[in-house]
Order: sequence, then C-alpha cells, then structure tokens
Amino acid sequence: MTTLNRDIVVGALCVAAIPAASFAQEEVAEQRMADPQINFRLKPGFRYVWGTGIGGGGDFTQLRTDVDISATTALTDDLDLTLGFGYEYNNYEFSGETRFGGIEPWENVHVLDMAAILTLRPSDDWAVFGGPLLEFAAEAGADFGDSWIAGGMGGVTYRFSDDLLLGGGIGIVSQLEDEARLFPVVIIEWNISDDLRLSSRTAATATGGNGLELIYDVAEGWELAGGVGYEFRRFRLDDDVEGPAPEGAGEHDALPLWARLSYQLNETVTLNLYGGALAEGEFKIRDVAGVDVGSAEYETAPMIGFSASFRF
Repeated sequence: MTTLNRDIVVGALCVAAIPAASFAQEEVAEQRMADPQINFRLKPGFRYVWGTGIGGGGDFTQLRTDVDISATTALTDDLDLTLGFGYEYNNYEFSGETRFGGIEPWENVHVLDMAAILTLRPSDDWAVFGGPLLEFAAEAGADFGDSWIAGGMGGVTYRFSDDLLLGGGIGIVSQLEDEARLFPVVIIEWNISDDLRLSSRTAATATGGNGLELIYDVAEGWELAGGVGYEFRRFRLDDDVEGPAPEGAGEHDALPLWARLSYQLNETVTLNLYGGALAEGEFKIRDVAGVDVGSAEYETAPMIGFSASFRF
C-alpha cells in the first residue's frame, strides 16, 4: 500500500473495481451501455486493536472507524470511470513509558483518500487501468496544507480463462518528509474450484486494501476466509512543542493476519465479521527535516472488526 497510507488506497477504493467485470467483462459493458447508470458501493467499517507491549515499555490500543464510497459508470462500451472517496479515523491510546521519551507520540489521526481510475477494455480478456491519487493524512491539530500527498498509478489485467484473472501495475506517490516512492499493484482472481477461490480484491474487507484472501463458500450466502496483508500509515503530526517531533511525521506499519466470516443478505448487502492480529508492528517518527527521531516495535496485537458492503 506506501505513504499513500490506506495500504495503497486504490486497493480499497478503486483497484477492487478494476476487474469488476472479472469473468464477464463484455456482457457487463453491453448492459451498461444499453442502460447507462452509475453503480455505487458504500463500505463502512470498524476495527479495534488492544493492549500489547511496545518495545522499550508501554502499551497501546487503536480504534479505527472508516467509510469508503466509490461510483463507477461506463463512458463508452469499453471505457469505465471509477471515482473513489474514503475517510478513516484512528484513535490511539498509549499507556506507560514509551521509547519516545515517555510522551504519547500521537492520538487522533484523520485520513482522506481520493482517486479517479479509468479502465479501458480493448478486448474481452485485456483491461488497462490508471489514474491520479490524492490523500490527506494528519493528526488532529496538524497543519492542513502540509498534510497532503499525491501521485498516480496504472497497470493491466488479463483473463486467462473463465476461472483465472491476473493483473499488475505500478504507482508513484509523494511522501511526507521523504522522497517519492514506487509501489506495486497486484490483482489475483482465481476460482480454484466451485467452492474455493483466491482473491486480492476481498482483502479490503479486513485491511482497507492491500492483501490476499483464500475464500471458501460454506453455504448459500455464507463465506469463510483467511488472509494476510500489509498496512502502512504515515501522517503529519501536530505542532505541539511538547511532542516528540512537532510538525513531523508519524508512521505505523504492520502485517495483519485474519479470519473472516461473511453473510450476503441479498444482492446489495453483505456483512463481514473478522478477527486476527497485527504482526511485525512498528511505530516510527520523523522530524520536519526528515530525520528519524525514533522507532518502537510492538508485540503481536489481537484485533477484531466488522464491516459491511452496500451496492446500489
């Protein structure tokens, strides 16, 4: 996912829509042009990570609430436009002594993501996608104008068969207090059997974007899945002179591991319950000059969450 924090936000907002027609692209395109419309998707979510030891002393908890909304429409019979917007609120609570001089490194972090992705399908099997990305990421009280990053991404997907679609791409984004960074985009949709599939799109349910899930259709409407992903958050810190790095940048990265149980109520509503842990987690801080102020790893942290998906 990069400094484009939400784990390469396009994973949650737009990459999921790139192979949206997946194994029936030409049929969907024909239907959209015959009856032009805008297809919306709304995804609210909640996650809680609790009490785990931080290297150097102390514990932390994290409460995250988020909502993503995307809109996709056919511009021509082989060209789609997806506009995505996401908001994420993170509340951190640190207790005990920490490696940052006994000071809470940050507390409330807000993230806004925006993307516009064009998807061109020159044939039934090929799709080419790309577009600009924009993000605001900051602790409450940080300077508004200094909390933005921007970039773009692009790539291709290819449908090898009715059961396998693969894709890849690359993007570049600016970073807070660092040089611009390249990131990969990986798309996998593999129907291994009638009841089992491997997907990079559904991982957004648990992580907000980047990851891979193995999914089993338990019964009609029910799914059981297990996944692994990567999370990266970097955000502007406030200007509190008593903080570890006033107006600098905070960073939180981890490897989430999870199990998910989902139920599709109808064609438009899906509910998801998941639990797991954040492994290999680490906090970092850089000052306004881009110099590392400090870092602290933390023990594997349990997490639980809920999300829903509404299509209309």
